[in-house]
Amino acid sequence: MRHLFILTILLYLTSCGNKEKSTSSTTDTTKTSNDTTRVKPESPTADYTTQAVYDPAFDSMTYISYAGYFPETDEVYISLPYDRTGFEPALDSSVYVSEDGNRQRVSKSDLSSFHLAGLDSITIYNEQHKEMSKGKFIRVDLYDALTTTEYVAIYKIKNFHWNKDLSYYAVGQHAPKPEKDFSTTEFNDPDLTDKLLSKFKRDISKPWIGRHYKVMPLNTVFSILANGEESFLAESYSDNAKIVAEFKEHNDLFDKLLPLPFLKEGKPLMLISAAAPETDIFWDYLAEYKNGEYVGLEFNRVRL
Repeated sequence: MRHLFILTILLYLTSCGNKEKSTSSTTDTTKTSNDTTRVKPESPTADYTTQAVYDPAFDSMTYISYAGYFPETDEVYISLPYDRTGFEPALDSSVYVSEDGNRQRVSKSDLSSFHLAGLDSITIYNEQHKEMSKGKFIRVDLYDALTTTEYVAIYKIKNFHWNKDLSYYAVGQHAPKPEKDFSTTEFNDPDLTDKLLSKFKRDISKPWIGRHYKVMPLNTVFSILANGEESFLAESYSDNAKIVAEFKEHNDLFDKLLPLPFLKEGKPLMLISAAAPETDIFWDYLAEYKNGEYVGLEFNRVRL
């Protein structure tokens, strides 16, 4: 499970501040119940493309994010933030209604509220970076579920069985070919965890948990170290190690890394999963290495 690591850490948490329900998280799967009902749309749900929606600032930038799946309609989705504060796009039809979550289609007239350039199609990869399928854009939905309310772009895929126990990520247009022979292997190494905690002078009496990823052919190890109060990301190579990302506010916690086969400054892009303590809020974001640290990228867009 994608968030097993952070759920283990949360057992150790003391009191922390609460947060509002997330509007930008992306989940792997959609919960369903036996009482779910497919609702006939109030208006036609014919496909439409993004060709008429043009945003020069994003035209040559590539979107990368985890992808989710709606089994009820056999559709793939990606999170789709927008930046018009106070504006609520019009909704013209119901797509799906259940006890656990509803979806409504955004009117075509309001698609310009979203950054859709380069998202006419996406390529789906598994976590071993094998291309699994391609998706064609259909529409934008407002997805309102128990733990998230977000806008999502919806795609149809062909000849691909979505395994709900695995994670997949989506890459938009304008991406270069992935690096050859790129691989990430997660491993358990308590000695490395202790070594990093000692090097960075952390309180070893706290219940630290380490999660380590070896990236080849870079021969580099990236490590998440976290307890209920603090969390950081370290990079190790040869006998050197340094912190390349750290949450310094709100006690938010790193959960999982997925180094990607796309490099900037010789470092892999990252999909980083994080969580807010004592909540059911998890989120993912795309990060690049810049000026000695990993920084999040606006709208999960990167110039490659």
